[in-house]
Amino acid sequence: MTLDDDPADDAEDRGVGYRRPPRKTRFTKGLSGNPAGRPRGRRREAPYEAVLGQMVTIREGGTTRRVTAAEAFLLRLTKSNLASVIGSYPIQGA
Repeated sequence: MTLDDDPADDAEDRGVGYRRPPRKTRFTKGLSGNPAGRPRGRRREAPYEAVLGQMVTIREGGTTRRVTAAEAFLLRLTKSNLASVIGSYPIQGA
């Protein structure tokens, strides 16, 4: 025992070991482990909203018109699905 050691510290540190750090190095009550907190991030909208919100030019029949990319996607999807559905049925009267 040296002059710097305090008998009270020895009594408190008897339980030091695996998962029992010394009292001096334990977290103190009332203090957060991260006082500054999580940094506030930029509010970024999802990339698909920016892409699908763009205006694109489509051709239907002989006319052209400008629609959003989302609307063009849905038009293309419905046309391709209708074509596949119509193609899957046998031709009547053939």
